Amino acid sequence: MPNPIPAATADLILDYRNQLENQSYSNKEQLIEILGKTNYELVKDYVTVFSWVDEKAVMPAEEIPGSDPYSTIGNIPSINYQLSRRSPININTASKEVLIAVTKDIGGRTVFTYNDINVEKSTNRQLIDSQSKKWQISTAVGQKYEEKQTVVNSLYVWIEPFNYNEAKMIAENIIKYRENNGAFDNFEEFYDLVDLMFAGKYGQDVFATYWARVGGLILSRIGQEISDSGNMRNPFQAKGMNEVLKNLVRKGAADCIKANFNPNAASSFFNPNQGVAKVVDKANLLYMPPKTGGTSGAQYQKAEVRQTVDFCFTPMGVFEITSIGIVESKEKKATKAQIEAKAKIRAVIWIYDAIRHTTQADFEANSDIFGPTQRSDVITYPEPNVNWEVQGPNYYKPLAEGGIPSGATQYGADNTVIDGRVELAEANDTSARGSSNARFMIRWAKKANGKSWSQENSGFSNYFGETNGRPDTWAYAYETKDFESDELIRKNASVQKSEGNLMPDGFFNTMFKATSGVTLSGYKPRFIWYRAGYQDPTPSVPYNKVNGAQVIEQGVYADNTFENIDYYSGVIEFWYKPDKDWQHWFFSPTTPFEYERPINPTSASYYNHGALDIFMGFLAVSHVREKAQPDSKGKKTKSTGTQLFVYRNSFGDLRATRIYYEIIGEYPKAPNVTYPEEPYIMRSPLSQKVTDNVSKLGGDYQKYLSDGEATGLKEYIKAYEMDPADNGGTYEWPPKEIGAIAPGQLDTRIKRGRSDSIIHGNRLQWIRAHEWHHFMVSWNDSSAGNDRLVIKIDNQAYLTSIPLPRVNETAFAGTFSKLNEIPGKNRDHFYVGSIFRKQLFVQSGVFKFTTGNNIVKEVCHGTIDDVYYFPITAAGSGGIPQRFASSGIYTNAFALQDKFSGGVQVLNLALIQWTAYLPKVWHSMGQHRVYPQLKFTLWLSKYDPLNRQLTGAKPINLPNGKDVYNTTNYKVTGLVPLVDSLGKPYGAGPNDWLVYRVEFTPGSPSGQPIQNVVTPALDDITLIYFLPQSQIISETPLIE
Repeated sequence: MPNPIPAATADLILDYRNQLENQSYSNKEQLIEILGKTNYELVKDYVTVFSWVDEKAVMPAEEIPGSDPYSTIGNIPSINYQLSRRSPININTASKEVLIAVTKDIGGRTVFTYNDINVEKSTNRQLIDSQSKKWQISTAVGQKYEEKQTVVNSLYVWIEPFNYNEAKMIAENIIKYRENNGAFDNFEEFYDLVDLMFAGKYGQDVFATYWARVGGLILSRIGQEISDSGNMRNPFQAKGMNEVLKNLVRKGAADCIKANFNPNAASSFFNPNQGVAKVVDKANLLYMPPKTGGTSGAQYQKAEVRQTVDFCFTPMGVFEITSIGIVESKEKKATKAQIEAKAKIRAVIWIYDAIRHTTQADFEANSDIFGPTQRSDVITYPEPNVNWEVQGPNYYKPLAEGGIPSGATQYGADNTVIDGRVELAEANDTSARGSSNARFMIRWAKKANGKSWSQENSGFSNYFGETNGRPDTWAYAYETKDFESDELIRKNASVQKSEGNLMPDGFFNTMFKATSGVTLSGYKPRFIWYRAGYQDPTPSVPYNKVNGAQVIEQGVYADNTFENIDYYSGVIEFWYKPDKDWQHWFFSPTTPFEYERPINPTSASYYNHGALDIFMGFLAVSHVREKAQPDSKGKKTKSTGTQLFVYRNSFGDLRATRIYYEIIGEYPKAPNVTYPEEPYIMRSPLSQKVTDNVSKLGGDYQKYLSDGEATGLKEYIKAYEMDPADNGGTYEWPPKEIGAIAPGQLDTRIKRGRSDSIIHGNRLQWIRAHEWHHFMVSWNDSSAGNDRLVIKIDNQAYLTSIPLPRVNETAFAGTFSKLNEIPGKNRDHFYVGSIFRKQLFVQSGVFKFTTGNNIVKEVCHGTIDDVYYFPITAAGSGGIPQRFASSGIYTNAFALQDKFSGGVQVLNLALIQWTAYLPKVWHSMGQHRVYPQLKFTLWLSKYDPLNRQLTGAKPINLPNGKDVYNTTNYKVTGLVPLVDSLGKPYGAGPNDWLVYRVEFTPGSPSGQPIQNVVTPALDDITLIYFLPQSQIISETPLIE
């Protein structure tokens, strides 16, 4: 059958509508002028001109593409939404034809992030940590390599729009589910069906058909787009990576369906918790058709919005009723009444309406009525209400300017329509050792002295302008814009409001997403740091500048020793939520719950083909001290200290490196020496091989090596490159660290010049994006045993590091490391969520480079929160780390007084329904079931507008079991009739508010030494009520 409304005709329908009064059709018979009578008869039962409209629905904001939309990482724009008033489709009554129509042509995009360095090339690898885990580059040679540099790159993977056949399969699967299981109650139930059908586990195998059609096209597009970029490596050419791409597209296609039909934005751009996150969210329902010709990116078309309509689960109150009126005569003819007259009329009747709480403003409203006991241990998203102006003790409103939560990024949106949600807040004490023992603590959005979540604390009026208790932000922090000009910043003003990196649950830091609006100007990683512990001998005023003779800052958790982090020992705990999976994942139909599993990082097919993943920097601690002895000018230089680094290398190993360093400066005989090598100088006689080749070097190396000695680190590295011990030569790397002129000056409390520990990647491969994990690193420089440096993940013995022993461990006892930093530029600091370091030699040391220069800028690619420091002697509580509060309460109400009319004194209530998300699995060494829960309680209270108070509580009893929303019964709740035991609707009076209270319970993995790792999320809650009088919207006489 031909399509009664081809694309050209659809355009005519829109054009004609725009010419009508109020730009709307008054009845659907007006379509006959465009479609003709025959085609109109085919579509009339699928068309309406009046329906309930969701005023808070959003859609993707259109983008203006750059000249090359496939350029590298910095050109990935931020995610934006715009308002889009829409009428939803009832999934439970929609016909197959309607379901096909609203599914066809849905498409989207997702971002794939990868390491853009091919480690197979010898120029990109080095023998530097010879005791780290082996990487087999061939069957004959087993060397222990690490990469010299990393380059994080990103590209769009376009999810091709569904065609008619695929939309038909999806529609038929939905109808089959309705027939077998009854009506859908909520989006969680719908999401389950989508996951099953795209895993080939329910009905027709949608994805097998879809991939057979688009798999080759997607691979071809990626190849073309990478070729156009001119400077990117194709990650999917590596062996096995085609399965990773296939799984990514499978999840992306499924999430396109979820995001399209859910009216909530649920943005995944800022690393939300796992119940909310998607591979494709609503803002990414954008599709760019393949390149149309030519050789440059200019031929790429503008990305098109592929959002169709949303789903709902009940009729929304507007009904079309067709009736026939017949007048019969009293006389009968042939025993039948004689029809004197007959008329047919169609009426559109509005019977009930809905109030929907879904924006962040909705969820923050009425905070003056519902105090701390009725809103406890919960937090609203997309960003905390620190951007909200305090109106009273517990009442906020959006700021007039600059108050839009930057994480929401709803383009052009008013504060009142930022799509929001409610989740559990972090636990009061998330550590394993007890926060009362912490010396230093960095937390987000914690109450101080009973003050409200968003209240500015004016009692602390020093330079920082922040609060002692850090209720709103990470106080006393500095931001590094570049290495030379660090500046103190106010986090509320600079980072939070303008850049949007600090989120409700910590510090989100990544290099592959722009974070300040739609931009093609480059990525914006953040480098935020605290002082670690250096104290000037003569402090005069509180520290408020980077340079100067002042003491370090003192947080509320710091003691009076002027140290945030101890010099010789300590324990740092933090929570980390990655924005990407720890390893690549592939489809696994036999793996329960998700039908996918991670690639084994020790497999040869993975390592040997350049499929390594990105480097991540978590923490960097550096202490600076004066040398014990003065230099030749009588000055005690600040050129000795300790450093600690925690990072993930490209092999997926979690590493910690602890260094006791002494500065080795420039060659003292070189011209224009600023920082000569004093007091420690390494002098190594040249080997015969180096001596024989000095004349071939030219330049400074020939000049300075001609004296027969490698003097200083720079000359030693050149000698090592010419005659390495790895190939049977003379010079070892790392150098034997025994070059002190005066060994007695070494710090005898430090037993090793350098220590390394590791958790191999095959133990961490199950860590997934958007899930919280607990990290702990401890060090004790006075120990020569294995406890001198330890990493532990999720409080698990199996996820505890092992030391990396040196080839000759005894040679490193009582020695120091030569610091690979610019002499005189070493600095006291404690970086959180990143490693920032200026190295003297680019291709040396354990750290890799995102640029070709000597500044290391490695970020955690995720969110870090609740950073604690404990002295190693502090007694631990012996507790279990817990991310979220053990329970939370959120209370709000639907105001009903403006819903009455016509003298009616009772408003009949119909339904309560909600959209909520329940993470069902958490990953650490495999899959673990978790059981979060929401419990709903409703009552009616009288509202006093003069005092803004509610009094009384008339309970509304929800049917047994319908009040609890958990992983066991979520398929039979989420849509609950508001009727009493006799089936009669509950009635509300003119002054009544319908109050709802939601009790949040986190989920914990059974039998694991970690608790409360996932939170349920409440995304919207809707009250449906009967209108006081039904309203006739339109009446249209019909001709028989």
